[in-house]
Amino acid sequence: RLKIAHHSTRSAGSATSHQTMGKFIKAGRVVVLLQGRYAGKKAIVVKVFDDGSKARPFGHCLVAGVAQAPLKVTKRMSKKKITKRQRV
Repeated sequence: RLKIAHHSTRSAGSATSHQTMGKFIKAGRVVVLLQGRYAGKKAIVVKVFDDGSKARPFGHCLVAGVAQAPLKVTKRMSKKKITKRQRV
């Protein structure tokens, strides 16, 4: 008769601790707004409130809308043209 040892992938204290989602929204990142008046519009993250604030007790961020998205840039373009096309 063989004895089989069962190994758990969890550590001893992980049953009580809760996992948090990775912080992927950072300042300067381009995002697409999903709800509200500006749904579907692109914006740039200005400030992130991971732990929330007094008025909003949940994670959120402050964004600035983008009037015109940056144009496509290729290697062959001059530096002057690239800076002009990257302007938001």
